[in-house]
Amino acid sequence: MAKLIGSTYASSLFEVAEQLDKIESVFEELSFITDKFNEDEDFYQFFTSTRVGKNERKEVIDNVYGSKINDELLNFLKILIDQNRTSSIFEVKDFYAKLLDQHRNVKRVTVESVVELSDEHKTKLIRKLTNLTGSEIVLTNVIKPEILGGVIMRIDNEIIDASVLSKLDNIQNSVSKIII
Repeated sequence: MAKLIGSTYASSLFEVAEQLDKIESVFEELSFITDKFNEDEDFYQFFTSTRVGKNERKEVIDNVYGSKINDELLNFLKILIDQNRTSSIFEVKDFYAKLLDQHRNVKRVTVESVVELSDEHKTKLIRKLTNLTGSEIVLTNVIKPEILGGVIMRIDNEIIDASVLSKLDNIQNSVSKIII
């Protein structure tokens, strides 16, 4: 449910920011706010608390962020307060980031491997994926010794599993079917 709420509000915020040609600045400011909430748990608790009146929370948000962020984002924070959706702020930011990547034609790729890929391998992989997708590729290499060898690559919702562990699992499943 939280993801649905976050995506709905993020889509609305993105649409407004796009109309005003402020999608980049809104994202930077949204990131600034979520970073501050991560740094100051008490302030985040205040922002999300239903025990504190909505008007009081909006006034504090006005005082703290009024001169630091776009009016559109400030009004958006007030809408979250009015709709009791303040706890969705992190999901809103995450989904907004995905919308921004789509807008920029950026794909985030995670490659899991036993050892760190060399810069040369990363460059070749980025080049190949860029040619295949027509998108700018942002590559993250995650070290996972438990896969034993090979790689697991995640692009959007697609997983390409070329790990030794998955091949061993496939062999085990094949042998199990023969034995039974």
